[in-house]
Amino acid sequence: IAWLHHVTWLGCFMLSGYLALFWIPWTFWAAGWFTRWGWSFLSQVGWLLGGAGLWVGLEYLRSHLFTGFGWNVLGISQHPLIPLIQIADIGGVYILSFLVIGMNLAYALYLFRIYRMRNARALLWFVEIAVMLMLVAASVFYGKARIQEMDAQSTTPFKVAAVQPNIPQDEKWTYEFTTKTFEILETWTRAVADPKRNDLVVWPETAIPAELRYNEGYFHFVKALATNGVPLLVGTIDTQKIEGKDYWHNSSMWISPEGEIVDQYDKQHLVMFGEYVPFSNILLPIFAAWTPLQENMMGGKESGIFLEDTETPFATLICFEDTLPELSRKAVKDGARWLINQTNDGWFDPSVESMQHAFQARFRCVENRVPMFRCANTGYTVAYDTAGRETDRLLRHGKTLLIDGVLETSIEVPVGAFVPTFYTRYGDLFAFIAGGLGLLALGELMLWLFLWKKELRK
Repeated sequence: IAWLHHVTWLGCFMLSGYLALFWIPWTFWAAGWFTRWGWSFLSQVGWLLGGAGLWVGLEYLRSHLFTGFGWNVLGISQHPLIPLIQIADIGGVYILSFLVIGMNLAYALYLFRIYRMRNARALLWFVEIAVMLMLVAASVFYGKARIQEMDAQSTTPFKVAAVQPNIPQDEKWTYEFTTKTFEILETWTRAVADPKRNDLVVWPETAIPAELRYNEGYFHFVKALATNGVPLLVGTIDTQKIEGKDYWHNSSMWISPEGEIVDQYDKQHLVMFGEYVPFSNILLPIFAAWTPLQENMMGGKESGIFLEDTETPFATLICFEDTLPELSRKAVKDGARWLINQTNDGWFDPSVESMQHAFQARFRCVENRVPMFRCANTGYTVAYDTAGRETDRLLRHGKTLLIDGVLETSIEVPVGAFVPTFYTRYGDLFAFIAGGLGLLALGELMLWLFLWKKELRK
């Protein structure tokens, strides 16, 4: 996460230290297991399964504790292996973390045995590796069968265009650069706002860096573009007045061809120190110099389901929300049949952050068997199908990052009776079971060490 220094060196340092804490229990357990149980075959199996389960449990805890930071769990590393990652529709991305760490532990056991036995017989005994290879092979066969099912399902095309304006962060929120921003948005929008070519034009997160609903000039600008006959999905800021106080939202608004706001989604999962500061009465004045915040934002409560009464309803995810499996799952359970992510990776570009962000998004497609269309200010403006395969991406002059342009594509939305995946129905059940077993193994080891030391003192 070195890219975080583009926003805050202090935050990069503090978050890195915090995330490192999660692997202390795993290292402690891995080092202590054989002291407790010896080197029997059952003990080695327990080390392999317990270690993989504990890793998954700690990843899940890291992804949810104190609002969570689920960035780059180990399973994300398998994103290019399309047949393998299909098993995420059962156990989410965590089941792939289990396979990766399990395979590594199997190789570690093999090397341990060679070191301990120091004979040729040790080289021939690799049952742990064989078991893990069988699990990986079974996952691949399962994935290929699921891909065939996805390719055979009935779909209907939804023609959509994404405008990527590539506005630098130091210009995006500055009034004197508004004219430049609007010129870029208008140029690319007019190029694709044809109802014969597209059903929707999408702008990225906070494309309008102000309150669209209450700013007459900004609203007139957006209305003039929407009334070309194609609705706009606009990332903007909105406010809500509660008990005389204004609360800010990071929002997505549907602007109809009649120039009206007909639907809206407010971002649910806010970024700590990016969109709000906890205990703000105390901490906000202290951290104001190191964060882009002057006021806290307020999170939404519901999934934003647009086109709800059609055969192509979709939900919007804003910013990092496409890295949070529970939000995509919730949207699909609420009726979405495809997803749109509006984001602004300009905070961190140029860096590897945009690539990491996009690779995580494709797992949301596999977990719930829905396509996704991503629209970035700069970053990966890309389309994924129900198997997580990239079907289209914005490229200009061979570049993806730090370019402006427009991506026109057709999203193949599944139609007919929707059958939710195991993951959509039950969520992170696999992570709960695997993590629970791992935490039990850790607890048992800690209890034994406590009793053992107590006995030594006697």
